Amino acid sequence: MSDLLTNTHVGLRRFWHPVAEIADVERHALHRVTLLGEHYVLWRTDDGTRAFVDQCPHRAAQLSAGSLAAGVVQCAYHGWRFDHRGVCVHIPALGDGATLPPAARLQPAHTRDAYGLVWLAPDEPIADVIEVDEWHDERLRKVWLPVVSVRTSAAQFLDNFCDFAHFPFVHAGTFGAGEDARVGDVDLSRIKHGYRLVYEHVARNHEDPLVARGEHPLVQPRSMTYTYRVPFSALLRIEYPVAATVNAIATWVQPVDATTSRVYTCMLRNDIDDDAAVAEAVRYELAVLDEDIAMLERLATNGIALDLRAQVHTRADRCTVELRRCLAESLEEDA
Repeated sequence: MSDLLTNTHVGLRRFWHPVAEIADVERHALHRVTLLGEHYVLWRTDDGTRAFVDQCPHRAAQLSAGSLAAGVVQCAYHGWRFDHRGVCVHIPALGDGATLPPAARLQPAHTRDAYGLVWLAPDEPIADVIEVDEWHDERLRKVWLPVVSVRTSAAQFLDNFCDFAHFPFVHAGTFGAGEDARVGDVDLSRIKHGYRLVYEHVARNHEDPLVARGEHPLVQPRSMTYTYRVPFSALLRIEYPVAATVNAIATWVQPVDATTSRVYTCMLRNDIDDDAAVAEAVRYELAVLDEDIAMLERLATNGIALDLRAQVHTRADRCTVELRRCLAESLEEDA
């Protein structure tokens, strides 16, 4: 398998992908999203979110340009109406009580709600959404970052998220510590459709308030636990034992189209007590993200090669090599 895994790879249709924040869908009667280069229309019902290909079967009009009333979508072009199952229930040009064409129905997609997001799978999904145990820990405060659009593939973004060899270089302006450029041993174990990896190293902890007072060193031991789930979800739990802090960063990436991805990020932290601290944490995390994006948007390709022979890998790349293996195995898995 030498081809790149890009945002429009047909195999990605069999997985769950985040496509919108639940609150954002609730603010709109009809909400249009793009996934894998295809457009969908979403709307909320008492049972959750409905999703269909954003195209009327009559003359291919965008259903999202229509209206929603009492759970029925009306196409803006000829007024055809569709219920929550995607079945056409009225065609004005035929009058009341007319026999409707059996093929007059919308093409559905699978949806579910999880972690404040709407998830969509065009085809029957073969892997579940990643589990984030920290989500239910009341000691951790949820801090959402703004949704960010990036000009890179979802696979490349996750590849970068799970790569820590770049820290001293790409993140020299934030937390990167040149003292720990060498990547040491990792503890990696496979889980279904993913893996879990633990890595111990040192990093600059600018967010520790006791550093400025001289009570803690700037460069501190840091423990990172990565949990990865195909295709583009990961949780990074960061712990600084000296400061007794936990920052679990949940990252979900939406492959929008051939050139663009959207990144949803929520931090779950035990060291944030007020709105000012929230604002500072978001500012700092966005600064880290900007460093990553600046590098990613200059890469020469728009995907990652799943064939390990296509690039040079070293022992320091174990985390991202395993990501490629998980993706390759899952894409070849029978439905």
